[in-house]
Amino acid sequence: MSVKEIETAIMNLSVKELSELTAWLIEYRQQIWDRQIEDDLEDGLLDALLDEVDAEYEAGLAKAKPKKPGFLPNLWAVTRLSEKTRFLGARA
Repeated sequence: MSVKEIETAIMNLSVKELSELTAWLIEYRQQIWDRQIEDDLEDGLLDALLDEVDAEYEAGLAKAKPKKPGFLPNLWAVTRLSEKTRFLGARA
């Protein structure tokens, strides 16, 4: 099935079906993103960035983001140390 055929099929969905598809696509994309982060962690591609975050945190340069309604802080950005792979659920 081509992308064009999928687009045409989507345009024929009811509002309820489109809502269900949208929710599924969002969840699926989040799963793919999580796998990409885990793979990058396992491959060491984020080590330099995480070392920089650790250094800034230890130097007292890290500041909490202001809380916004419905906003959950990105704990990944400030969580590393020895727990980095377990925090993201990656294999050690």
